[in-house]
Amino acid sequence: MRRFYTRAQYLDRARALRQARPDIAFSTDIIVGFPGETEEDFESTYSLLEEVKFDNVYSFLFSPRPGTAAALRPDKIEATSANPAILKLPFMHTP
Repeated sequence: MRRFYTRAQYLDRARALRQARPDIAFSTDIIVGFPGETEEDFESTYSLLEEVKFDNVYSFLFSPRPGTAAALRPDKIEATSANPAILKLPFMHTP
């Protein structure tokens, strides 16, 4: 999704922020079923959520927006395929 940082860089920044401010709260928005997303991609996201221990996780199914590059991608994922994955997310542990 055109991120300009690596997973390792993200985790390093999250650790540094949490060390500097132990009372910091992290929240994130997660799109499930983005075109081209694989089971491996989802598991990688899930493990990142576990590692960062976000205080709030907002998850939703991908929905194409007219005029965006994502809406034009041919590798769309059926909503029924993404539904089981999104059901895992609300049960994430938060500190």
